[in-house]
Amino acid sequence: MNSIVACGNCHTPQGPDGPLPGMELAGGLVIEDPAFTVRPPNITPDPETGIGTWTDDQIIAAIREGRRPDGRIIGPPMPIGLYRQMSDRDVQALVAYLRQVRPVRNQVRLRADRPALMDASGREA
Repeated sequence: MNSIVACGNCHTPQGPDGPLPGMELAGGLVIEDPAFTVRPPNITPDPETGIGTWTDDQIIAAIREGRRPDGRIIGPPMPIGLYRQMSDRDVQALVAYLRQVRPVRNQVRLRADRPALMDASGREA
């Protein structure tokens, strides 16, 4: 989570001395790019503010297809193109890891601004 797939690089908030203690994968790190400002979400198993109510298939769809359970598209900087090629075994191991992370209650406002994202049919998502 903090090396090869690098989820923690974006989903773990940082302080001046590195990752904030007790906030692994709890979201909220501000990522600024000339085209957008993003706050990656809480991907801990917290049922209210994280992905604790998502099914395994919904988590896999988010990782591989860039789509949340409600149908909204997950945009940049999520590297969906790289994750699409993950083997079933690897993506299932990733889901198993996410299930055992300590739940952290941390509500994150996802995007301050973003360009319109289109789904495969060309509709704004």
